Amino acid sequence: MLVCKHTVNMQRGFSLVELMLAMLIGVIITGGVMSLYVSTRDTQRASDEQLEMITNARFAIDTIAYDIRHAGLWGGTNIQTNIACTKNAACSYGDDMPLATGDCEAQDYINFDRPLFGANDTNPYASTCASRAYRAGTDILQVRYADSAFVQTASLAADTAYVRSNFEGGKVFVFSGGVPDHDMYRWPPNAVNDMVTKNYPLVSHVYYISNNTDGTDGIPSLRRASLVAGPQMDDEVIVSGVEDLQVQYGVIDPTVNNGDKQTIVSYVNADKITDDEDWQKVKAVRISLLMRSLRQDRDGISSNKTYSYAGKTADETDGFRRFLITSVIHLRNTNRLGELDAAGT
Repeated sequence: MLVCKHTVNMQRGFSLVELMLAMLIGVIITGGVMSLYVSTRDTQRASDEQLEMITNARFAIDTIAYDIRHAGLWGGTNIQTNIACTKNAACSYGDDMPLATGDCEAQDYINFDRPLFGANDTNPYASTCASRAYRAGTDILQVRYADSAFVQTASLAADTAYVRSNFEGGKVFVFSGGVPDHDMYRWPPNAVNDMVTKNYPLVSHVYYISNNTDGTDGIPSLRRASLVAGPQMDDEVIVSGVEDLQVQYGVIDPTVNNGDKQTIVSYVNADKITDDEDWQKVKAVRISLLMRSLRQDRDGISSNKTYSYAGKTADETDGFRRFLITSVIHLRNTNRLGELDAAGT
């Protein structure tokens, strides 16, 4: 009997107070774990958004920088006055260049006098080549050049614009079964000259900011109108989440710098560059891109950062995270003033 009594006493359960205390402790622990999980998830999401903005910004800068570094290179030469059949240099033997569908303006894609061009806080092409919901107050950047990768004559694509050139000059043409003769630039046609006179695809790009990435989604993006076969201008998204593009131009001024045609004296907005001769004085381009997260932070952003760039400011009070990147790209092929002096022109 004593053994049975002892067994019954060992099987006693928790009292109500003990059970409620255990439940309270469990709730506290579970709440702490959930709070830690939510905090960690929000931190991870913010880190992912920041990393995404940085990655996209670098890609956008690299894409634009590649174009700027090539601006004004026309294959075998970088002196556009030696290229025939451009907007301001007529073809010697006819063969006028066709208009490009959707071009920024008539013959704009062959305006070799402006390998680099821009507009400050406005879009002169809003109804033509850069028409996809242009974001007011952002800059336009336009770049033209011939791609450095030449194309063999047997591989030329129909209805595509090329610059056929060597170091003495060249000619623009749209391929329709034949290529220009070498006598266009004082080189008689023969097998040797075929080796130094090559076909380079013509590139014409217009960068601008749109209010949308796809349809009317409200996600700002960096877009680019590009010359393609036709010839025609085709619009494409380069990077989502770009809220602003600001471009400033580093210019030389020999009149205030003892005739120096290399040293940049100031960075100015596009509206301070009034004609083609002034555009030839641009030696570098300063690009500022303001990135914006694709989603609003659900709890708001407490940092309230203010970003200052190119005479503008932006903050994070609307719940979107932002990231600012600025880069200076030096031009390599548009020193026309120095080149023409060296040529005795």
